[in-house]
Amino acid sequence: MIEDNARLYEKLDTKHLENKNAMSALVSLLTALNVEFRTGNLEKENFTQRGAVIAEYDMDVAAARMADSSDVVPAPPLVIANSKYQTIDLADELISNELLTQFFIHGRYDKNAIQSHLDNSIFFLMPDDEPPWKTVINFDELEDSVVENAVERMDQQYSNREVSNPGEMLHIFMLRIMMVQNGHIESSPEEEVINAKTYIDDVLGAGNLPAIGTNFRADWEYDHSHDGFEYWGHGANNAEFKEIYEHLLSARKKALAKTFPMETNRLMKLMNTDSQAFMDEVSHTHRGNGKYAMIPVLSSIPATQFVVTWLESPKEMWPNLHRTFRNRYRSSIHTDLKEEQDWVLEVGKEFQKQISNTKGFESLRIKRSYEFGVEPIVNEIAELKAESE
Repeated sequence: MIEDNARLYEKLDTKHLENKNAMSALVSLLTALNVEFRTGNLEKENFTQRGAVIAEYDMDVAAARMADSSDVVPAPPLVIANSKYQTIDLADELISNELLTQFFIHGRYDKNAIQSHLDNSIFFLMPDDEPPWKTVINFDELEDSVVENAVERMDQQYSNREVSNPGEMLHIFMLRIMMVQNGHIESSPEEEVINAKTYIDDVLGAGNLPAIGTNFRADWEYDHSHDGFEYWGHGANNAEFKEIYEHLLSARKKALAKTFPMETNRLMKLMNTDSQAFMDEVSHTHRGNGKYAMIPVLSSIPATQFVVTWLESPKEMWPNLHRTFRNRYRSSIHTDLKEEQDWVLEVGKEFQKQISNTKGFESLRIKRSYEFGVEPIVNEIAELKAESE
């Protein structure tokens, strides 16, 4: 534990080290968590959503008490560990869940990440220089005048649709719901969910909403925290957060779809010039990053145009093209790429037309390419549709 603290000490700036209150809180928190982890009382999964775990336990206990239930609410390991410390809150976000996992599980101490997170803490936060939601979320440790000023600035941002970062939006939405629940805003949680969806739609309509990423983690990028802070009240049972988050995901996917026309033009050029690069972008391979492997981008191309582009490409590229088609859909046509099922069927019909309208080796070549790459997927879709009828 001394070694862990020493490694952390090396990553801190002078301003952090000179703040005695910050260092006392930091060392106390890390030492307590380290003790609980090293003795086996806490495990890796206990370092995720610490605040939500304790808050949900407290709500379950309160609900059982109100119901006059004799059932004992089982305490999670983090709650049991937290009860041992009178002056330390093991859910304190002075150090984020992500950083704790890096420290204790992976042994990594990222200087920039550590300093950035501490700078966001109440010990170093300068309210006038930070996004107002950061001040509001730290209201416990600030004077009312400072918090009210931040709320006013946050309301102005909200009204003017100034914030477009998904994580910041979610913080603002959840803080507004918290203020509604505590009588600070005359509204209801249900109304705030509707308002949040309208906000998201407005930002999307203005072209300011960041498109969702194309990697498989994109759906979870902002699912529980942003910029080192968990969302207020976010937990497994928070229906408001879930509804807002699902709407945000849908809107960000629409923002991504708006980029498809430009991207499909580029992808069709690759079909004619570099079929290997095309394969690496739209399917999973050991070479490329599969940028669009799980994204329904190809259905933005008219089926006829796609098939014509395929057949006009150099013949030596055809094997890569039919392998790409088969690899792209064989495990995803019923999940991530189910939106492209009808498009694939149209591609199949266009191939059949080309086979019928050509002769000799040309017709045979098209037929073999269709049978190897397209037909198996067409048949799979036909089976799926038959099962659902």
